Amino acid sequence: MKKGALLFLAVLLFVNIVSASYNCSVGNIITDDEFVDIGEIKSINKINIALISPSLGSAAEILLDAKHITLTNTSSSQDIELLSGDYEISLVEITENYASIDVEGSKEEIEVNKLEKVGGLQIYALNLAGTYPGEDAKLELFAGSKYAFIYKKSPSVTETISGIEYLIEIPYSSNTEAKISVKKCENGTIIKVNDFVEGSADNIDNSTLPDDVQNQSENESLNNGSATIENITDLEGEEKNIPKGNILSFLIQYNFYIIPTIIFVIIAFAFYFLYKKNKNESGKK
Repeated sequence: MKKGALLFLAVLLFVNIVSASYNCSVGNIITDDEFVDIGEIKSINKINIALISPSLGSAAEILLDAKHITLTNTSSSQDIELLSGDYEISLVEITENYASIDVEGSKEEIEVNKLEKVGGLQIYALNLAGTYPGEDAKLELFAGSKYAFIYKKSPSVTETISGIEYLIEIPYSSNTEAKISVKKCENGTIIKVNDFVEGSADNIDNSTLPDDVQNQSENESLNNGSATIENITDLEGEEKNIPKGNILSFLIQYNFYIIPTIIFVIIAFAFYFLYKKNKNESGKK
């Protein structure tokens, strides 16, 4: 492969892996990230986030501004404080298949590993046992003010809670955990500041490139036109379909800590072997 082709591919791949940069319209942006296990809540940038369902490929379902609550026969009601406000959650009934709860006067039936909106809150039941009323009654759940599903075609979500704007991304996820990144502006709004980077490779004048590079670029554009489906599983193991593009571009866009290293190592080796080859040919002459 020619040196020009290698250089072009290096630039093209680098452009595709540059992650978006953000700032605040007023003041400085604050960034924090944490690894969160499935079924766990962590405070990230001073907002509690519950991980409901992660999947391979930087995809996850989450609850924002969330609390973990356990209701029993002896503690059938709890007052919770969220950033969005204060709420009272009460246990109404537990049967073999479902539970019934009351949130600020709104009653709904909920099932394990199913999301329901009750009284202005997003409720996700984790576990239920026994019957209520009854001594063995127990209901564990997440209660949050916002729900978000983040995946390749929707790689971030922006929410304003209690006057503060948050931007949430999933740089990495597996079937059991996810790295969740939270950016926030305490004043003003979040602004994307490097839109010019994305897609800039499409504006390169192909007429100035070698023929083999032009052909390769055209073939890649045609191949990227197809789409497949990747599944995401919830806590119960049920699958949900999410859009998924070309596997290589998917990995490059999100696994930007590993892929760039591999790419540049390969390019370095290619240049090294070209150098050795040219040197040997010059020596023979």
